[in-house]
Amino acid sequence: MPDLFVSIEKNIEKFLIEQNITEITHREIAEKVISHTVEWRKSLSDGRSLLLLRLSLPVVEREEVFLGNVLLNKFLITSLENSMKRSGLLFSLIFGDIRDFYYLIIQPYPLDEIIKYWEEEIGRLLPELYFSDTDPVKGIFGDFSNMFSFRKSDFEPFPIYAVPSFLRANLERAIRTKIQHMLASSEWEESLQTIVSSIAFFYGKTSGGSGDCQSPATFLIHLASEYGIVQPQELIEAFNLDISADIHVKAVKDQIKKSFSIKRDKQKRTREILFNPTHLKKLLIRLLDKFEKGSTETNEWLLPYVSNKLIQESEKEFIRVLIQDCQIGHYGLRYSKKMDTSLSCRLCGCRNSILLDKNILVGLAIKRFHNQVVRQKGIDKEKLCIKCGVSSYLITKLLGSYTPKREQIPKTYNLIFHYGKHTDDELQSLNRKLDRLFTLVREFRNVDEIRNALRDREKFSIQIKGGAEKDALDALLEVLDSPSFQFAPALEAIAGIVDTDSPLKSKIIPIGMGELRLILFILPQFRLQGEELRRFGTDFIQKRFSKSRIYVYAILGLLREICGCEGSYYYQSIPLLTLDQNLSDTFYIRSYFVSASKAIAQYNVISKYVQKLIAGRVGKSITDKILLAERFLDEPLETFSEILRNSPIRGGDRFEDFKYKRLSNEWIKGQGVVDSLEYLKMFKELSQLEEVS
Repeated sequence: MPDLFVSIEKNIEKFLIEQNITEITHREIAEKVISHTVEWRKSLSDGRSLLLLRLSLPVVEREEVFLGNVLLNKFLITSLENSMKRSGLLFSLIFGDIRDFYYLIIQPYPLDEIIKYWEEEIGRLLPELYFSDTDPVKGIFGDFSNMFSFRKSDFEPFPIYAVPSFLRANLERAIRTKIQHMLASSEWEESLQTIVSSIAFFYGKTSGGSGDCQSPATFLIHLASEYGIVQPQELIEAFNLDISADIHVKAVKDQIKKSFSIKRDKQKRTREILFNPTHLKKLLIRLLDKFEKGSTETNEWLLPYVSNKLIQESEKEFIRVLIQDCQIGHYGLRYSKKMDTSLSCRLCGCRNSILLDKNILVGLAIKRFHNQVVRQKGIDKEKLCIKCGVSSYLITKLLGSYTPKREQIPKTYNLIFHYGKHTDDELQSLNRKLDRLFTLVREFRNVDEIRNALRDREKFSIQIKGGAEKDALDALLEVLDSPSFQFAPALEAIAGIVDTDSPLKSKIIPIGMGELRLILFILPQFRLQGEELRRFGTDFIQKRFSKSRIYVYAILGLLREICGCEGSYYYQSIPLLTLDQNLSDTFYIRSYFVSASKAIAQYNVISKYVQKLIAGRVGKSITDKILLAERFLDEPLETFSEILRNSPIRGGDRFEDFKYKRLSNEWIKGQGVVDSLEYLKMFKELSQLEEVS
């Protein structure tokens, strides 16, 4: 019997025992789940009734919003469960993937009442979904502070287009609180550009040209010269301006703008600050106090310009858009709001376009793949629906944004799903281990160096925050020190291509519950560094990596080793309920699946020789290693011949003239060539590899 079916049976059996239900077996209900039953009821002998209910939530698989859609669905599921708890229902989630969720409910209310309570719970938690920090109990993941990774406001730095207008006051309060926290920090000067850019973007009254929102310096001058809430003398003292200068002249604006940057001399370990920290901090704090008063009493400073960019929708209709096209039992949630004549959303194709396709929502690539004229002068049409906009917002709230060129865009990521037997505490410990691993990989880039750093943490200045952090480091060292650890080449390859500019380490999102639960790993995007990044672009190595079977086996095998669990892993594949799904010792990669044990064995053999044949661990050598590994799989005989012809195996050969390194330095006497035993071993091991797919 497939282990998926067994897992579902165990969850059902546990609930039936807890509720003292004996007139139906767990196997009968499990068979209904496997057959995708949407709704089933049974009257019990004690007068109660039992309901099997399927909740189906659509998932948009476009990369721009897929992760956010998963996060939104997690919030919606949790809201449903919390609403049922608050209304006193007895229920249990017996199985869930990322789309379908099956519940057993005792003595249920009518479905329309369940939906009513669900909508009320969503409305109650919406402000927290948008503006609070991670709270798994409420199905919320991502911290509001992650939205403030920008340092300029000349382009939209914040996904303002995805926020509904009825949350306008909540947004202003959250922004003001965040800026106040940044100012309260002892290192507030390091965040000055983010602070003043946030103030200008959110509180500016005009935009474009000489407007407020794009230029913090211009906004500060206007606050003194036009709006009258700052005195010119305050600017003079804060930015050390020439007292005789006219506050309106361009030179003053340039001087204020220049003051936002802190000049550093790395050799002398000094920094030059052009502003007066005491007066500037006092000015900014007083500004925020006036904004608070002007937001709560008169609405004058309640996001005066950017509020026009908010979604103009009532709370009731907004909530119904979020659950539109969901199905709860036989009840399909398709509300009868009148359709307009706009195009369907470019990402999901299911709902009306309401939002503009700004880079902060959808990144840079979406504008390359559509059949409209690229240069449409004076035309700025809506192309995204509300739900896809919210999904994009949740990605930025979880991961932050960055500036690859001039504009802020959401961060990219690697997603890996996994079924495993993990408690919440175990997932927290696993997250700490992965966080530390990626931090150490960025710093040391060599497994031996990482081991040394973990053994002598004080010498290598590794900070430990509490006993849980120490336990995570101890567990990580135990994994790396194990004689069976096989993934040193994979770690060192990742070290050369992990995005060192990103503060993202790794994140784990629990999707399901029960004995065997679905979890989501979010790992940093892979990216070349330095000159190689400029030469090949931001996506080059990520595409190479994701297409390479061997290196995908490597990252999945590494996760399996750190996780200590032999459950199934999914890369560029979506876990959905099917009877033939194997939840142990299996890698699902795109449209095929492989035995995890055999895939790791294949990786071990190939990576061993790839490491020996190609020098270096960073830059273009990573691409060469990926390509060679794939050729070993696809054309082993031809690749072996090519290696022999392009290796310095004769006396007098210069290493720089050949593509590959020499496998052996043992020479055959009198022949002038190296001993071929190592090459014969390589051929034998490669020829004995099992086909894993």
